[in-house]
Amino acid sequence: MIPLLTSGGFKEDEKHLWGGYFEKIANMTVEAAQTHDRVVLSHATYDQLPRDVVIETLLNSGIKKEQITVIQLTIDKAVLTAGIYERFKRQAGQIGMTFTEAFGPIADPRMEWEGEITKETYVNFYVSVADPFGCFADDPAAIKVDVSSRGVAHFDGIDTALGLTRDNSLSYEEICKKVLPLDAKRDEEAIACGGFKVMCEIATEAEAISKACELESKEKEQDEAELAKMKRRRSSLKDLKDQMDKLRMMSTRNLEEVLEE
Repeated sequence: MIPLLTSGGFKEDEKHLWGGYFEKIANMTVEAAQTHDRVVLSHATYDQLPRDVVIETLLNSGIKKEQITVIQLTIDKAVLTAGIYERFKRQAGQIGMTFTEAFGPIADPRMEWEGEITKETYVNFYVSVADPFGCFADDPAAIKVDVSSRGVAHFDGIDTALGLTRDNSLSYEEICKKVLPLDAKRDEEAIACGGFKVMCEIATEAEAISKACELESKEKEQDEAELAKMKRRRSSLKDLKDQMDKLRMMSTRNLEEVLEE
């Protein structure tokens, strides 16, 4: 995973590192389709290349193109980062850590804080300084559904895109009361198997490698700049030598002319 995390995204020549995962979740979707009329596969993938692997695997498994609907969820930055903060804070608490203890080691070096990282500090930073969507590739074939409302409206958008009919007797708050415990249980299972801890370790290691690569790149740039400076210096010295040689020749000719007279 580390080469993937530090290489700047999913690359074709590194497909052997990441391709298996996306083929696996696509094949699990095919298996689920054998016993269910409709299957939703949700995966947060920033690059288009692995998304294409998922679709190709589905098609190669016999799923018809017209049976596949791709939805891309869009969301306001402030709403997104506020939600991420609350989820990460809950996950950190589940392993006995504060948000800062868990997130601090992998925080963007441009983020500044004193004591505990507050929700306001986190959201303001990612809204005004860092762009959480900066490396997200837009999927031109996807149906776009905005989920910024955090209410029934975004459920309606998803239902429309998928052609679903939802039970309108439940309010948004009632749906959240049913869904959030499932989300917390999933976190507990990830913690129990060591998954969350490993994820934090990988992220921390990846950040360290990224910083080391950045330092190496800066050192290389400095070396190249110094080399270019030396070349310019040598060139200047050569020009000076050429000029001195010309002056000597001129002086010699002048002296010869004087002697001849």
